[in-house]
Amino acid sequence: MYNDSTLGQNESSFTVSLQDKLVGGCVLLLASFPGIILNLLCLYILLRKKRVSWNSTFPYYGMIISRCTCDLIILAIYASYCVPVVFFQRHMYGEVGERLIGFLRQFAYFSGLFHVVLIAVNRYFGVCQLNRYKTVFTASNTVIFISCGWIFGALVSAVHWLPQCRYKFLYRFNTWGYPLTYKCNVWIIAAEVIINVLALITLVIIYSKVIFELKMLNRKFSHKTRESQRRRLASETQLAIEAITMTAGLCTVWVTSVMIPLFTLDRWFMLCNSCLSVIYSSLCACLTYGCRRKLHKQLSADYKKFCTSELQYNFSSSLKNTKLSTQVPAVMKIDII
Repeated sequence: MYNDSTLGQNESSFTVSLQDKLVGGCVLLLASFPGIILNLLCLYILLRKKRVSWNSTFPYYGMIISRCTCDLIILAIYASYCVPVVFFQRHMYGEVGERLIGFLRQFAYFSGLFHVVLIAVNRYFGVCQLNRYKTVFTASNTVIFISCGWIFGALVSAVHWLPQCRYKFLYRFNTWGYPLTYKCNVWIIAAEVIINVLALITLVIIYSKVIFELKMLNRKFSHKTRESQRRRLASETQLAIEAITMTAGLCTVWVTSVMIPLFTLDRWFMLCNSCLSVIYSSLCACLTYGCRRKLHKQLSADYKKFCTSELQYNFSSSLKNTKLSTQVPAVMKIDII
């Protein structure tokens, strides 16, 4: 993502062989195509859910849909724009068109980054702050949060319309970058680094707190039935996978995009950097689609009956212990969503 000024200067200083063009374009296409299919499939699975099933799951699934949409925009740009540019080794849409595509690329990335943090906050309230969950993540508030994510992405990406800012796909090097011919690009890069670091730190803190709280609750209620323990263990595993995937994925993509150009300008290393960005845009869809059986299970009558009886038992227990009532449903909230 962040490249030396030599990238822009050398972009037209040498030719690329036909074999290198084909390999670079095909690798980007093959890397982005599965992600496009997965994101479309996740959107189809989530949007076809019955209206009744959205009552308690709209905040989480609404943010997932928004995140998948952001990822789909990025993957579509790689497949429909970057691949032809690599094949023909030239920009094809003029000054305004190239700026628009660069704006859309960054707009989708930072909007998706905002939604990743928002999903983590939703998980935190679902486990650690259940008494405030329904007041914070109402349907109207969720729409506002999602809209804020899109507005945040638009504001951060608006700087790419400045005359001296040029974020473009450097086709000779198979990656996106800022040719550092203007000083303003240095400040833009610094701002993006700060945003990514803050997002990474926030994810680590939130998911660490959530997983720790969930483990403590599981130890407290070890006397529950085997089915209840199995479900809580499944929830803990799902959260751990989500935390590791999102945090490690963001860290890997961000570190490689910064460090690789500092050590080498080889276009094959740059191609690996682009492929990592494409794969990261598919992670959310992979996690959602991997839980598709759980989505169907939530709609089954037996599953709903079990959840109802479990919650009723927790409610009756809360009459004896007020403190218990604020923590037991927290585990159930993460199970339901």
